[in-house]
Amino acid sequence: MAIKINVVDVPWYEVESSNVRRLRWVPVDVTPRCVYGTLTVEYSWGGTYEYYRVSSQRFGRLLAAESVGSYINSRLKPNYIATEVT
Repeated sequence: MAIKINVVDVPWYEVESSNVRRLRWVPVDVTPRCVYGTLTVEYSWGGTYEYYRVSSQRFGRLLAAESVGSYINSRLKPNYIATEVT
């Protein structure tokens, strides 16, 4: 079931990372087993990317990671489709 959410109402999460400035996860789909969303990553160097169909559990693990940048490089980039936001 698709979810309609006003993106303006979804908070950004500031993170302590040398590579990542902040994160935002917007739920877009609910299945019987999981909630999926779009993860927006704003990098310290100025680029912004969206990763699609990221589960709420994966987002929680990202926020709890010892290194947000390392988690993105090892767990998200190899496994999720992403596009640059311009």
